[in-house]
Amino acid sequence: MAGILYTVYAAAVLLLALAGVVFVFTREGGSGESAWSRWSTVVALAVFLVGLVVSTLSMA
Repeated sequence: MAGILYTVYAAAVLLLALAGVVFVFTREGGSGESAWSRWSTVVALAVFLVGLVVSTLSMA
């Protein structure tokens, strides 16, 4: 049972990460937005998701 829940959880996190990356790179950039600001958003999202996974797995 735990394996199924872990698989579903991991798939959901990966889907959220993919959606975030697609959103960042397909939205209309503002006048002051650069490639660096887009990548920094992706990195911040990745760090958040990794922290979420690690904290959740450490509680289990």
